[in-house]
Amino acid sequence: MPVLPTVAVAPILPSGSSALEIVSVTSPISKGANATLTAKTYPNTSCSITVYTKSGTSKAAGLGPKTADASGMVSWTWKVGTNTTSGSWKIEVICNGVTKETILEVQ
Repeated sequence: MPVLPTVAVAPILPSGSSALEIVSVTSPISKGANATLTAKTYPNTSCSITVYTKSGTSKAAGLGPKTADASGMVSWTWKVGTNTTSGSWKIEVICNGVTKETILEVQ
């Protein structure tokens, strides 16, 4: 009898969800305060975040690549600079090639 190949199946996210969802973001936020973004994806997935501001991409500590935990949760916390221009700034999260965007309102 032939042996059939084994196929790995990725864990299923809740019905109606995509492979990446932004769960929460601290917004609006004041200059000098800590912002947090939390996302849900597949467990143990590699993720990155980019925060765009008027002066370019943020280099704040805490915005490095991360791996989602066993439940698929991943979060970043960073300090919004005191010189950050007030306004609406794009945040882009990428997990395993899937991209989601949201807005950070800086007051």
